[in-house]
Amino acid sequence: MTHRSFVASFLILTLATLSCGLISPASISPMPDPIQPTIPVPTVPAPTLTADQLQKAQYQLGARDDRASVQLTDGQWQQGTDATTLDFAHVSMSEFTSLGDITGDGVDEAAAIFFENYGGTGNFGFLAIYTNVNGLPVFLSSTMIDDRPMINGLAIESGEVFLDAVIHGFEDPDVVLNYRPPEGMRWLIINCA
Repeated sequence: MTHRSFVASFLILTLATLSCGLISPASISPMPDPIQPTIPVPTVPAPTLTADQLQKAQYQLGARDDRASVQLTDGQWQQGTDATTLDFAHVSMSEFTSLGDITGDGVDEAAAIFFENYGGTGNFGFLAIYTNVNGLPVFLSSTMIDDRPMINGLAIESGEVFLDAVIHGFEDPDVVLNYRPPEGMRWLIINCA
């Protein structure tokens, strides 16, 4: 009896081995994935930036060495209350803003004029550029215009920023001229008296 159970077990194992060996994975052709129709994904343009968004955005201080980023509230930010102390700082956004594509990516950036005051008579004007990240303004760069510039207009046309302002001349007292746009951008300052 032991011999019969041994033979029966041997036959069962042999048949199982043969059945596994008769159908090799290489002989089975894989089922191809069904072809999916190509449907273009609609591109949704980023929402356009607004002046209201800029008034609530972060702004990077341009006149301070630390270039700290501050959070605007209603277009304003202030540190300290006494303008005669060293830690006083005040930032205000002007009414001059413009939208247009500066970087060439098809999405409009925003240009805005800000004024920084650290006490005293200095009221430093800055041209700031914000990029559009998913419909939210993100500070990109800024450049100083002048101390107490008189701004007449601001526009973005054909990838360039145009500023119409009256600033100090080279021979005027308190001259501050620093026009260095970020690499790849060209800012034009016009009507400089």
